Amino acid sequence: MRERLSTLRFVVASFVMSRAALLAVVLFARAWIPERAPNANEDFVAFPEHPIWDSLCRWDSGWYDRVARLGYFRTEGQSDVAFFPAFPYLSRWLGPVFGGHWAAGLVISNLSLLAGLCFLHALAERRVGADGARRAVWMVLVYPATLFYSAYYSEGLFLLAACGAFYFYEEGRYLPAGLFGCLAAITRGAGFLLFPALLVGAASRGGWRLRALSPRVAWLGLVALGLGVVMVMLAAEVGDPLAFVRVQESWGRASSFSVSTLLREAARLDPRELMDWLDVAASAGLFVVGVASYRRLDVGHAVFALACVVLPLCSGQVRSMERYAASVPAMFLVLAMATRRPVVERVVFLALGGLMVAQTALFVRWYWAG
Repeated sequence: MRERLSTLRFVVASFVMSRAALLAVVLFARAWIPERAPNANEDFVAFPEHPIWDSLCRWDSGWYDRVARLGYFRTEGQSDVAFFPAFPYLSRWLGPVFGGHWAAGLVISNLSLLAGLCFLHALAERRVGADGARRAVWMVLVYPATLFYSAYYSEGLFLLAACGAFYFYEEGRYLPAGLFGCLAAITRGAGFLLFPALLVGAASRGGWRLRALSPRVAWLGLVALGLGVVMVMLAAEVGDPLAFVRVQESWGRASSFSVSTLLREAARLDPRELMDWLDVAASAGLFVVGVASYRRLDVGHAVFALACVVLPLCSGQVRSMERYAASVPAMFLVLAMATRRPVVERVVFLALGGLMVAQTALFVRWYWAG
């Protein structure tokens, strides 16, 4: 009990300090960095009386806002059917408690981040001990895209669901693992990838023998059920259970070989485009994490990490890969392992922290940052 309380104090203190630093960056950006011009979104305001909180609501926040207010409806071109329902619907349902769905969404994101860090700490402690677990937590909190865990986005909720699913999977408790996986699948399309990842991981732990598998593994089917819930909702609201797939073309996504996409995007990088560099680096990094996970963690972690990079790259784009990578638990477990030496830890920490400041400032002033 004493160890758990100590862990909780560390996680809460880290969360508070990091979010205070994040808000300091927000204040700095609003005071010293000019807003993007021209800005077609300049009239988009989530918190008219609270500019700091409003700074956490940009870009895709508008899509989640539409789902929270209006539900799903199909339009020509880009449409809100691409955004999964768990986060916006929870924001809607809890809106009366917190004074509106915007405030509810920010509360959900931050509480989810806090809970997700607790699960991540427990996952890392099994692999790299108490010091490594602390490093894993702080790597999340200084990761360049850490802003999205606290913004009106689904990243915080997805991190909680993914870390929870892996935590219980590693304990062989497949019912709660399936429930967290179900939440992940209703939160983002990548959540469904937990189903093959955890299933393959369970088979590997059983020596690839069918008889060695516990009947409780069937609970992992709850992950697939989560995607089924999304499809039923879309069928009822827009008449197409696969609308979230069909609408991807509106974002310029088309079939491609994942490695070809990565090599093509890397070859045409512009030194002035920070986000393009981060997306390419995150894509390459996830491939490395997948291989390292197979050797140092677990087959389930490896499959999930590789699926989370291969599938998006098969759409022909690397855009947003740095943000997508932020929800892969193995990313931070491998970082914790790679930074055992204090000098390496300091270099990585400072590099990630500097990029976090830059990305947050860009996001706040309406430059594309994720």
